[in-house]
Amino acid sequence: MGLFILSGLLLGWVLHGRTARRMTPMLNRLAAETNGAVSSNNPLLMPKLLYSRSGMEVEVSSASTGIDGNSVEYTYVLFKGLPPHKFDFRIQPRTITACVNEWIGSSQAPALNSGRLKARLAIHTNDDERMRRLLTDAIQADLLFWADRKTNRLNDIRPYDDKLIYAITGLPDDIHDLKRLLDSACRFMEALTGILLREQERGG
Repeated sequence: MGLFILSGLLLGWVLHGRTARRMTPMLNRLAAETNGAVSSNNPLLMPKLLYSRSGMEVEVSSASTGIDGNSVEYTYVLFKGLPPHKFDFRIQPRTITACVNEWIGSSQAPALNSGRLKARLAIHTNDDERMRRLLTDAIQADLLFWADRKTNRLNDIRPYDDKLIYAITGLPDDIHDLKRLLDSACRFMEALTGILLREQERGG
């Protein structure tokens, strides 16, 4: 039993090192372009790109969820500093689990009832009207780009507290894919904050 645990820890350390070596050069490239900094002082933690944009803190890195052989690696952009709001939503790949959740009513109804987005993504929200305004043509094009990929497919987009996370599965193939992820996430964040700030100005 002890040997099994030790082997698992060793494998995790090896995979962590592989991911860190792959991500660090790409994050350093982005740091130079965003006037940010890469935090990689702790060998136990993944390197993170940290910078500011439009008054918000931005974090770019990779992580994993699950344990042992069920672990799923993903790359994310995290924004901190959303205006106060009650707009809740989640955008994920359309999986069997998502379809079952809709059928049994454990999730909110999809914001869109037809089209390519519904065929590829599960979109749940507590405010359909806000979601329709958020899903501009440019945002929909970004979502479909990541939803249609064979690798690095869309993993999860959702707000929580004053944060917004925009994540894809796996690690980017190269710096161009990482830049595309950051651009897509920033467009989404700016569209969302635009809606929230306009409502604040109107007192809504």
